[in-house]
Amino acid sequence: MFTIIDKESISNTLSKEISGKVIKVYDGDTITLLHNNQNLKIRLYGIDTPKSNQSYDIDVNAEQVKNGYAWAYRKYSNAYTHLEIKARAEKRGLWKQNNPVKPSEFRKNQKEKT
Repeated sequence: MFTIIDKESISNTLSKEISGKVIKVYDGDTITLLHNNQNLKIRLYGIDTPKSNQSYDIDVNAEQVKNGYAWAYRKYSNAYTHLEIKARAEKRGLWKQNNPVKPSEFRKNQKEKT
């Protein structure tokens, strides 16, 4: 989910959420999203990341797991499991909570409420 900011939204401090398929990644803050059969070039609001030809390269997924902002998605890969284990042990981010709720469980609970 991306927040799309256009000139009207900025002036009204409003934004809208859309979903789609990422079809191109330019760098850490610019993508092309396929939404309703349209290609939308999206610039992520409020950040400016190094460009793809700059030397500072970082695995954002690893950083999120390492800092306790995401679960390692073991269904698809074990690449980040060790980072989650360490984040849990150090009670980083969401691991400060006694019983953090996985996003999949949260979505399931939301569906059951409706």
